[in-house]
Amino acid sequence: MVATHTIRRILHSSGLLTARLRGASLGLAAWAVLLALYGAHIGVASAITPIALGVNTDEITTHTGPSLDEFATLSGVEPKIAMWYQDWEEQWSTPGLLGAHVIPAVRERGMIPMVTWDPIQGKDPTAYTLSKIASGRYDTYILRAAHEIAAYKQLVFIRLAPEMNGSWDSWGAGVNGNTRQSYIATWRHVVSIFRLAGATNARWVWSPNVRGTRSQAFQAYFPGDSWVNVVALDGYNMGTRLGYWQSFTKLFGKSYEELAGLTNLPMMIAETSSAEEGGSKAEWIESIPQSISTTMPRIRALIWFDRLTTENHWRMSSSPSALTAFRNVAGSGFFSGSLAPLLQSGPEAG
Repeated sequence: MVATHTIRRILHSSGLLTARLRGASLGLAAWAVLLALYGAHIGVASAITPIALGVNTDEITTHTGPSLDEFATLSGVEPKIAMWYQDWEEQWSTPGLLGAHVIPAVRERGMIPMVTWDPIQGKDPTAYTLSKIASGRYDTYILRAAHEIAAYKQLVFIRLAPEMNGSWDSWGAGVNGNTRQSYIATWRHVVSIFRLAGATNARWVWSPNVRGTRSQAFQAYFPGDSWVNVVALDGYNMGTRLGYWQSFTKLFGKSYEELAGLTNLPMMIAETSSAEEGGSKAEWIESIPQSISTTMPRIRALIWFDRLTTENHWRMSSSPSALTAFRNVAGSGFFSGSLAPLLQSGPEAG
């Protein structure tokens, strides 16, 4: 990556580094955009390609509107995707897949909802095994959800049973007798019910975890191009507290190459954030535009996990420097990309 002082030197030599800019305290992402503008001025194409931003916040299902507004105010950018988690417990499923208290606030802000639909019950982790789902035991519940999505009519991302190549969830690899075959059978069974119900406004997001010490190769879990609309990756820089420090490129690079080689479907990053311990979170954030644009050009959106959990402070505001970095990236226009490439219907979905 081009360092800040190098960008300043290039702009100075061009005569575009004004006194005001010389005294400005800008992040690396903002300086990079200035350099890109200069490149456009002299006929050199910019290497930074804007993508869309999405978010999952702590209170997105309890105080949806205020939570999304707070994130937009702090970050300086309006997210285009609002993501939340939905399990299959009866008390959750009774009001439907699109909670009445969530979806109005999402629609009012012009965002596309993304439901991360987790087949899990907290009291009994074996209740929704993949084999039970694929055999039809929960078809009544699935059909009710499908009718609700069809009635909504607007586009909805559904991220069913993500991170299936890890072993930390009840639908994960090797848990409850799960196999690659049972995962694919479950995925196709659920999607088939939605299609029969006329829920063609659903956009199915297949989202494995990046390859790592606790997650295996994901290729064998892919349901196939005709059963998926968007492919994605989940990955976190855990830092030295929970593992080791990884750059954004190191975290996603290899898995991106494998995913790009698996399918030509549009791609996104469906969950990511960074810890503070072990490196500079601010520099990690500011590296994202260049990393995606130069090494992962098919990524069209990124969902930021903006939560404080028992394991880590994942929010963009975990430190003043991290927040400044995020605002710099947002202010550069990097998160101004369109969702259009991700919303196209798949081979069978339309």
